[in-house]
Amino acid sequence: MSDLTGRTLGKYELVERLGRGGMADVYKAIQRGMERFVAVKVMHGHLAESEDFIVRFRREAQSVGNLRHPHIVQVIDFDVEGDVYYMVMEYIKGGTLKTYIQQKGALPVDEALRVTGHLSDALAYAHQNGMIHRDIKPANVMFTDNSYTHPVLTDFGIARILGQSGITMSGAFIGTPAYMSPEAGRGTKVDDRSDIYSMGIMLYEMVTGTVPYDADTPFAIVMKHINDPLPSPRRFNANLPNAVELVVLKALSKDPEDRYPTAGELGKAVQQAREDLKSEAPTADSRKLSTAVGGKPLTEMATFVPDSASGKELPTVGPRNMSALPDTFAKDKTQPPIAPTKRKIPYPLLGGGVAVLALVAIVAVLLMGSGNDNKSDGKRDVTSPPPTDAIEAGLDQTPLPTTELTEVVTEVATTDAVEAGLDQTPLPTAEPTQAATELATEVVTEAGPQPTVFAGVIPTEPPVQQTAPFNPTIVVSQPTPNLDTSSGGGSATEAVMAPPTNADPSEGRYTRFVPDDDPAIIDLANAIDELDYNQGVDAAFALTETALKTYPGNPILMALHSGFLLRLDQPKESLAEAEEIISNFPEHPMGYLALANYYYTSEEYDYDRAFQAVETAYNLAPDNRTTVFDYAFALTGQYRFDEAIAMFNHAEELGAPLIEVLIRRADVYWQIGDYAAAAVDDARLLELREQADTRLVLAGAYLLTDRPDDALRTIEAGFEFYDTDAGYYANAAFVAHSVGNGELAENWANTALTLDDSATTARYVLGLVAFSRGDFEDAETRFQEVADAENQNYQYPYLNPTYDRYLAIDQARTAHALGKTDAAIAFYQTVIDEVCCWWATPYLERASLYVEQSNWDAAAADFRDVYNMTLDLYSHDEVVTALLAQPVEVIQAVIRDWIIWDNNYDLAHDFAMQADAVYPGDPVLLFEMADVHILREEYDQALTEGQNLIETAPDNPLGYLVLAYYYRQTEVDSDEQMLAYAQQAIDRAPDDPFVTLEYARILYDADLGDAVIEAYNHAEEVDADRAKILDERASYAAQMGNYSEAINDLLALMEIETNNPYLVTRLAGLYLRNNDLQAALDLAVQHQEIEDMGDETASGYYSDLAFLAWLAKNGDLAQSFLDRVIADYQNEPKVVMMKGLLAQLAGDYEASNTLLESLADTESWRYDSPYFNPDFDHSLDLEIARNYVALKDPDAAIEAYRRAIDRGYYRWLTPHLELADVLAAKGDIEGARSELIATLDLTEDDATREAIQQKIVDLGVAPSN
Repeated sequence: MSDLTGRTLGKYELVERLGRGGMADVYKAIQRGMERFVAVKVMHGHLAESEDFIVRFRREAQSVGNLRHPHIVQVIDFDVEGDVYYMVMEYIKGGTLKTYIQQKGALPVDEALRVTGHLSDALAYAHQNGMIHRDIKPANVMFTDNSYTHPVLTDFGIARILGQSGITMSGAFIGTPAYMSPEAGRGTKVDDRSDIYSMGIMLYEMVTGTVPYDADTPFAIVMKHINDPLPSPRRFNANLPNAVELVVLKALSKDPEDRYPTAGELGKAVQQAREDLKSEAPTADSRKLSTAVGGKPLTEMATFVPDSASGKELPTVGPRNMSALPDTFAKDKTQPPIAPTKRKIPYPLLGGGVAVLALVAIVAVLLMGSGNDNKSDGKRDVTSPPPTDAIEAGLDQTPLPTTELTEVVTEVATTDAVEAGLDQTPLPTAEPTQAATELATEVVTEAGPQPTVFAGVIPTEPPVQQTAPFNPTIVVSQPTPNLDTSSGGGSATEAVMAPPTNADPSEGRYTRFVPDDDPAIIDLANAIDELDYNQGVDAAFALTETALKTYPGNPILMALHSGFLLRLDQPKESLAEAEEIISNFPEHPMGYLALANYYYTSEEYDYDRAFQAVETAYNLAPDNRTTVFDYAFALTGQYRFDEAIAMFNHAEELGAPLIEVLIRRADVYWQIGDYAAAAVDDARLLELREQADTRLVLAGAYLLTDRPDDALRTIEAGFEFYDTDAGYYANAAFVAHSVGNGELAENWANTALTLDDSATTARYVLGLVAFSRGDFEDAETRFQEVADAENQNYQYPYLNPTYDRYLAIDQARTAHALGKTDAAIAFYQTVIDEVCCWWATPYLERASLYVEQSNWDAAAADFRDVYNMTLDLYSHDEVVTALLAQPVEVIQAVIRDWIIWDNNYDLAHDFAMQADAVYPGDPVLLFEMADVHILREEYDQALTEGQNLIETAPDNPLGYLVLAYYYRQTEVDSDEQMLAYAQQAIDRAPDDPFVTLEYARILYDADLGDAVIEAYNHAEEVDADRAKILDERASYAAQMGNYSEAINDLLALMEIETNNPYLVTRLAGLYLRNNDLQAALDLAVQHQEIEDMGDETASGYYSDLAFLAWLAKNGDLAQSFLDRVIADYQNEPKVVMMKGLLAQLAGDYEASNTLLESLADTESWRYDSPYFNPDFDHSLDLEIARNYVALKDPDAAIEAYRRAIDRGYYRWLTPHLELADVLAAKGDIEGARSELIATLDLTEDDATREAIQQKIVDLGVAPSN
């Protein structure tokens, strides 16, 4: 859009362009008549070409215009001139919150809470009035001045205008990705809680100086909001109070149900947090803190564990979600073969699983034990204690066998376990060395019984099972090892340690990092690791302290000690020890691993420093299997998959536990879609150990790489182990169906149901089998059984989009086969709502249904969305091919959508050229290409294409419209040429709704008076959008001063858009301009009972009706209107204003001025729209001056009149004329004459000038001194 500076839109003279956006340009303007600065948002011209957009624009502008709140920018007006749609708002002088944060970084906590409280109040008010903002972000928060004390929300309704006009789930996100809620990112329906999430992001940014999620592309950011756990704000602000962090965490819950239910509740929580800070309330009381955030006890809230790679933090499992633990943890499971555990579902809906792996690997070096052999005996498959709340919940703890080392140290750390009532069976362990056993015995003798300390959630070691399906809200913590109940005892004698005699061990977590490492220390470190795994942190810590007495200053033992200190809530000591190691042993990797552990897991979370430390450790010991393996994890978390694979390969070469290497590397292959490579690792894994999950995943990899025989053979071989497992039979049935053996699939599915009637997967497969054989009614029944089943655990491992399966999409396909198209479309929408914006199949299949219905616009919307979402995916070429095969009407609509909704002119033009090869010479395609050139201000190309279009299709109106646009937009700006081509267009399609409406707008732009009205009349006759016509025609008629016609159109529009308070006040304003106060008053009485109007909207609306009654000097009626809202909103500025005016009407001028003057420091927009302004010959200062005149206080009156004049309303005559009267009455004839003379310059109306000149004459000659 070209710069409109200097142009006048209605009564607004644009004086400076302030900024440009994807939807509009913003100008500073002077509102003539009131002579004040306003902000005018001019919508980009191409938007006016969408009928739906214009309808939404007007409707939303009306709703927004009714919002009256001190922290919401006031919308003063909206209108259209030609096809230029614009919205007028109060002019805010201060900067944005975005700029403020950029200047200051993190704000003081109290200031951030104060701003959030104000904005929460504003949101609560807007939500109660049915308005959702949809684009809350710092750039849409402004301050009224540079003191940055009074924030206001701007751009209310803009995102909704776009969203409801069709921009959903496309490349042009509705909202701003960095502040977008997960549900908005998915493209699903949003409500008030979406704004609450965005407010939470802003609060996060205010207290930390940064947003939680960032990425290279907007799409990637959106996906992080959907999938990635929230990085703790304490990562960036270690001093953030607990109460504030809890407010942030609750506001940013992924599930809207877990957030604050209303913005008002958010505001209350913020206020409570402020009060807690001011009173320095202790933060250790978790119940008090949870109450402060309006939530659940902390034992029911997610605790956060840092993700080493992505900078995110993962909530760990607590009592409310412990049911999510895999079957492996159930009691009485036999180990050989290992019971099936669920592996990560390999499709993006579960994105973020990599983060779990990265976290576990990095911290595991210092925190927990690991499987320490490469054998397939299932040893150490389940690891680590659960969080305290899991123990308190009384969860069963899996009993497992133990070995000698555990028996030796059973007396350590048992008290709490006994009190918790846990089963006391220890976990398995590796065979210890003799020296380690002796040392462990001495530790027990020295320390005596030690209680277990569960210091919160302990990051877990990755189990050797393949990873479970990743749920962004759950990180599975493994059960605590069962502890022996014996207490034991011993003397506190000093331990005398003999160094172990074995060589550098080939098994265990640790091997020598550097050549100087003593093999005895390595063996001892592995013994501590085993003890930590089996008996917990207290026992391991005691052993480490004893070891350090014998081997003081050893970097490996000190690093372990640093990790234990951190787990025992001694972070300062932990950091100091890590730094001491690095200082004393700068070439040893363990100090850096200890430092990484600190920055990954402490409140002083710093991902960059942690990763740098891990990388340093690797560089110091590039051939140590621990550093290499951990570095591979870190790279995985950074999505550096190729490098991670190379590191895993190297770790395997170095002898890292092979099972763990195979599991983690296969996971990476699944992440990147390299199913063939994943199959190789999974096949090797299956050779090492038998596990149902591994077998199923391997068969799936074979299916995805077109190896059906291998898939079926892999499944059949498993029945030796799982011949009574219903789940295995059900999944085997899917494999059989996928390879085309329906009879075998049906047989296995029925076997599964015989074994377990609740096997939902089996019912799903029976539905697929029925569909394949054409029995669609049976398929429909089967799928509905799945939907109704209590057991919904069927998506893993096969019934998900990776295998082109999803229940709702199979229901859609079945409904379509049965001829139930509407039901099919609804099912496709369900898929899109639940899976969101990465799977192309539901969009493509639904688009094909729309094409069958000749619903070109709907088909185009789906194609546009899927085109945009696959731009960087391998499937993009397939989408392009499918789109080019569609009817030309679909292609035309897609191109138009790219222009209007995505502002992607290049894409629209280029694709139109591609489509032209399929549909050569299509006038609409040529028109779109030419229109793009106009929008890109490439006028010469537009002129050429318009001329070519006329030559190739002389009877088509579109070429002539192109040239009309050209002469309207170009610097040539020839109304004559524009009108000539517009006339030719209308001559060729006199009854086309699109052409007739465009023709009327072109005439509007040329300001052709009655011809504009006639053009709109004709457009109405040929069924162009009537609401749009009534709205635009009313605006033009009012601009011409033809208020009667404007009134008639608005009355007709009110029949279409009922219960619209904005239309009532707008129509009343027209009555006032038409000098028909009684009609305005009658309208107010008639529409005093508008339905579904929020309380805050009502407060503004009834105040406006009261003003109309006040104008009519009907105090009783005015009071009756005001009484509807005065109780709840007595301090609202507009209500205060009306109370003052009613006091004036009653003759109580002192009371009136007390009320009116209380608004002196209040922004005028809060009370002056729509009537209490110079357009209707009123203002706050004017009424105050009139009161002082009545009180016979001329000096105060003169001061008030001066203020009214100084507001900048220099074309407003009334204050000048009344001021002259007061000056004259006071005897200041010369002052009165000067005022009247100055007033002559403000009007060009001859009658008015004559009246003023007569007043000057009547003043006579000023008395001499």
